[in-house]
Amino acid sequence: MASNKGAYIAGGFDVAHDHGLRTGAFPSKKKFSLYDTSWNATNGAPDTTGPDNGRGKIDLFVVLTNSAELVNTLVSNMATQPFHYAFIHFADPDTIGETIGFDITPGSAYSDVIKEIDSHLGLIFSLVDTNLQLLGCTAIVLTADHGGYDRTHIDPSRREGYTVPFYVWGAGIFPGADLYALNPASRENPDTNRPPYSAPFQPIRNGEAANVALSLLGLGPVPGSTLNYLQDLNLTITPPKDFRLTSFGAGARVSFTLASKVFYDLQSCDDLASGSWSNVAASISGVGGTVTNINIGPGTAPQRFYRLKLHF
Repeated sequence: MASNKGAYIAGGFDVAHDHGLRTGAFPSKKKFSLYDTSWNATNGAPDTTGPDNGRGKIDLFVVLTNSAELVNTLVSNMATQPFHYAFIHFADPDTIGETIGFDITPGSAYSDVIKEIDSHLGLIFSLVDTNLQLLGCTAIVLTADHGGYDRTHIDPSRREGYTVPFYVWGAGIFPGADLYALNPASRENPDTNRPPYSAPFQPIRNGEAANVALSLLGLGPVPGSTLNYLQDLNLTITPPKDFRLTSFGAGARVSFTLASKVFYDLQSCDDLASGSWSNVAASISGVGGTVTNINIGPGTAPQRFYRLKLHF
C-alpha cells in the first residue's frame, strides 16, 4: 500500500499493536496478503508509542479460502490467547454474487451463502457469550465493502451496490438502537441517496469501522484517517443528566433531562432483592429539556427505588 501511495499508510493494526495489544487478521482472499506485506516486521512503521513492540503490526496473519476453516481458526485462537483487535473477512457472498448473482430470493445461491456466513458469525457470537475472558468486554463491528445487483456493483447510481450494513454489538453498545437515532447531530440517514464526501452531513460509512473499534478499546484514531477521525459515532445513549428525586407527603417527584428520539420508562421498586419493577410512567418521549413525573401512590413501603429504562 505504501508503494502505491508513496508514503506509509497506517491502519487500525498500527494503533492497537503500538499500544501493546495483541492483533490478528483472518482474511479469506489471498489478495489480503497486502496487509501482511504492508505491516510486517520489515515494512511496518517503527513503534514510537510507549515501549517498542516492534514494527510488525499483525501478531497472527492467516489466509484461508475455506470460510468454515477460517472461522474455526479464529475461534480457537480467541479461546486460548484472545486478540484485543482482530479482523475476519468472508469472501463467499462476493464470490457467489459476482459469478451467479446477488439474488436475495429465498433458496437462491446468494441467499444460501448468506445463511452459511450467518452460521459462521454465530460461532463468534457464541464464543463471546460463553468465554469468561471475552464476556462483557468484547464488541463486534460488522460491515461489508459493497453490495450488489445482477452480477456486479459498479453502477454508482444503484443503491443496491453501495448500501451496506453497519452493525455494532457487544459491551458498551445500546441494544436494539438505530445508529442514526443515536447520532442525530453528526450523521444523516441518506435514505436512497448517495451523498458525496463533501456533503455537510455524512452517512455512516463502512470506513469508520477501524476508528469505531479503536474507540471501544479506549484508543485514539488511525493517524491520517478522515472517516470518524473524531471518533464521535455514538454507540449508546448518554445517561440522563440532573436526575433528581424529591419526596413530599405520600408521593415523590422525579425530574431528569431527556435525549431526543429516545423513550424513557420511569420505574419503581420497593425491594431490590425481588427485582420486581413496575412502570410509574411509560414511553416518555425524549424531545430534549427536562420532564417531571409524579408518582402519587408509594403505599406503606418504608423505601422505594426508582430507575429509568431507555428504549426506541
